[in-house]
Amino acid sequence: MLKSPCFTGPLCTQMAEEPQLGGTSERTHDGYLRAVRKLADFCQTAPDKITKAQLRLTGLSDGMISAFAHVGRFD
Repeated sequence: MLKSPCFTGPLCTQMAEEPQLGGTSERTHDGYLRAVRKLADFCQTAPDKITKAQLRLTGLSDGMISAFAHVGRFD
């Protein structure tokens, strides 16, 4: 996994060490981590600090925003 200034610390470690997310393959797990890392870098904040307002600025649909709800604590 590439280094990220915004995707570090215990959350990153926990997500990276999770062997499989809901029975997904290793490749799917890697893709999920990459997407979360890129989102954190885009928002310039840790994934658990991203707000709904920041997600809306990315152009994500409401469905995708809901999919990220378990990562962040939205205001």
